[in-house]
Amino acid sequence: MSDRMPQNDAEHMVLAQRIATVETAVDRIADAMERLVRLEERHAETRDGVVRAHDRIDTLTARCNEIEQSVVPLKWMRRVLAALVLGAAGLIGTHLMERWLR
Repeated sequence: MSDRMPQNDAEHMVLAQRIATVETAVDRIADAMERLVRLEERHAETRDGVVRAHDRIDTLTARCNEIEQSVVPLKWMRRVLAALVLGAAGLIGTHLMERWLR
């Protein structure tokens, strides 16, 4: 753009149109910036929610691991008790059969 001042009404009109165009562009940029700020806020909230969910998942995973570790001895104990009960039932049955057959 030249450094000289507009000399007539036509040049003033062209300059006014250019200024109006720049003002419109600045307004559109301001609107876009406001939308960007709102989107960034939503993104931050979503990111915080995802972080909280992952923290909760980590906590639950640790708790599940603890429960799984405590179940292993219980399964072993159940098998031993079942074997003892069946063994005792077998001995009682054998003893009763001996008495009945005599």
